[in-house]
Amino acid sequence: MVAEHQAILDPPQMEGVTPEWLAEGSPERQRFDAHLQRLSDMGCGDGARRFSLAPIAALGSRFITIDIRVLHDMMRHAGLTNAPMKAFYDLKDAEFRAAFDLTRLETGPKSFSHLIETDGVSMCVHLKREMTPEEKANAKGTRRQPPPPKRARPQDPAPAPPPPGQRRVGGDPGRVNMMYAVESLEDGSEKKHVLTRRSYYSWGGIDQHNARAASWRLAVAVEEGVYARHIPRTASLPELVAFLDDYASVYDPLWANRLQRCWGQARFRVDGLERKTLDRFVRGMRGDSELPPLFGYGAGRFAPTGRDERAVPTTAVAKACAR
Repeated sequence: MVAEHQAILDPPQMEGVTPEWLAEGSPERQRFDAHLQRLSDMGCGDGARRFSLAPIAALGSRFITIDIRVLHDMMRHAGLTNAPMKAFYDLKDAEFRAAFDLTRLETGPKSFSHLIETDGVSMCVHLKREMTPEEKANAKGTRRQPPPPKRARPQDPAPAPPPPGQRRVGGDPGRVNMMYAVESLEDGSEKKHVLTRRSYYSWGGIDQHNARAASWRLAVAVEEGVYARHIPRTASLPELVAFLDDYASVYDPLWANRLQRCWGQARFRVDGLERKTLDRFVRGMRGDSELPPLFGYGAGRFAPTGRDERAVPTTAVAKACAR
């Protein structure tokens, strides 16, 4: 299919497919667009789009930067130096001049700034020079002026006092303690409401579900090992082909295991227990009073998981407390 589309597109032999050539609207490009439209009209799938049939990428130059650290890594991998980075940095000028001929570029007051950009064919050398007295005088005159003083903002009105019998609860969300709430009672004491990650995983049936799922996966442990031998997220075509071959060989037993009724029933049970756990915690904070408590909850957001941590539903906790 790719070869067929390339024959229709017929780009120039020397330059190939370039952004300028694509923007010209050549007859070949118009014929190619008509071909894609015909494929779409023939019913290549619901919602078929042009780039899903034959992608056309906007090509452009990609430059890499060669500074002192990059040059040190390049020369070390090529076996041209064994010096540590600190010693290499002290000799950076000599090392750059040994690798690049810069004598014709440093003319007059200009000197090399130890920075080069290249796309593998051409290179852009960054030079520096000292400012002239006129430029220094102009720079002093165009310095950024300090911002004008801010006008005094009017004070926010004091919040209205809570109605009689209104309970006040302040909450601190987190990942270890999913919610650490403190309620100020009328007698001056405090009452704590804590929902930990361990209790959430236990009451929500997640630990029990994971144990059952591990036992169900034992029936296809060999097939899962074959499926995991290669990864699909790769730029290597042989690696992708090997993954597809392995996936095709274990497709039927894997899906026969995953489509059993026990998996759907277990997930449905866990979903219900997770909601029940949050609702029970919120009802425990509210108590039997008809007037809902005044709940103080920060507007900050944070990630639901961290490195080597079990995830917690931070958004679901915030929504449950806002109800």
